[in-house]
Amino acid sequence: MRRKVLAIPREEIEAHFAENSRQDIKLVTAEILSYDLFKVLKAKGKDLKMEERLAGMVWKHSGPDLPNNVVPSGEFIEPDLPQYAHGPFAVSFASSKSIQDDHYHKQHLEILTSDHEMAIEFRLVDETQCEKITLPQGGMMVVLPNIVHHLHLSGLTVLIELPSLARDKYDAKLRE
Repeated sequence: MRRKVLAIPREEIEAHFAENSRQDIKLVTAEILSYDLFKVLKAKGKDLKMEERLAGMVWKHSGPDLPNNVVPSGEFIEPDLPQYAHGPFAVSFASSKSIQDDHYHKQHLEILTSDHEMAIEFRLVDETQCEKITLPQGGMMVVLPNIVHHLHLSGLTVLIELPSLARDKYDAKLRE
């Protein structure tokens, strides 16, 4: 399916966070979470729900006992993308209660935007010196590949990954 439009009402995002324990959600994803991977991640204690393809063009939240509605990034694909990409982008939303961990990506960058204060602690993968940037009034951050980072969010934040890739998140300690 080639998607023409995806609309994501802010009130649906807020309703999702009000009704669900996990305070982040990826709406445009490299691939729909398989049942086998779901079982493995749940066994590791991850707070997540199954996923299903969004049928329409306007995203709606789901309650805690229903699968998340997601859109595979490939539905937006253009033929000139690199072969390793699942799609041109992925989109996630996070709240101030979203659990953040130290990590980096090898093959995609992240763009974050928020109207609320946000901060990032970061370092290059092969260095030990950490830096911190705080945006007290919110704004936008761009995090390139191979940057170990930890985010601090104070409100609704939009995260865009370019391009969309599955299994491109690597755990790493910010401070060794």
